Amino acid sequence: MLRWSRSEQAAKRLAGDLPGLSERQQAEHVGVARTTWQYWCQRQAAIEAPAAEVAFFETAEGIALLHRLLIGAHFVITLLGCGGVRLVCQFLELTGLATYIAAS
Repeated sequence: MLRWSRSEQAAKRLAGDLPGLSERQQAEHVGVARTTWQYWCQRQAAIEAPAAEVAFFETAEGIALLHRLLIGAHFVITLLGCGGVRLVCQFLELTGLATYIAAS
């Protein structure tokens, strides 16, 4: 089973999101199975957040920003602030980033 990274998924979604093509054609265009393409589209559509925010965080740049924020929060809260991972989870939940980053 091939597992695509979030950055690879974002790049392929951007490259394959061509108007006028069917899902099957879009999937073939980027080289993934149609069911994989459908899952990616459904996952993105299920995110409950403003459309512009979802569009940004589903790009490679948005994912890179999320990773930097998570690493920074984890470092500051757990190593410098003597807090636990639960505080990192609470930070993600309070900022709304738990929509994009697992916080449990």
